[in-house]
Amino acid sequence: MTVAQWADKNRVLDLISSKPGPWRTDFTPYTRVPMEAFTDKEIERIILVWGTQSAKTECINNMIGYAVIRTLAQ
Repeated sequence: MTVAQWADKNRVLDLISSKPGPWRTDFTPYTRVPMEAFTDKEIERIILVWGTQSAKTECINNMIGYAVIRTLAQ
């Protein structure tokens, strides 16, 4: 399972979010590439250079959530 797939299945944004409810990568398709890069063993650093309020924090939260769940499952 990829980070984007995990997030689409498991993440729920709270009511203060601009789009509360289930996370949908399709709402912010530009987050898919960095989330997929997170699991690529060849990539050592991911730099997000986007404007403000453009899902950077949520993208990072998805990566952290994926890593935590994957670690706990081992």
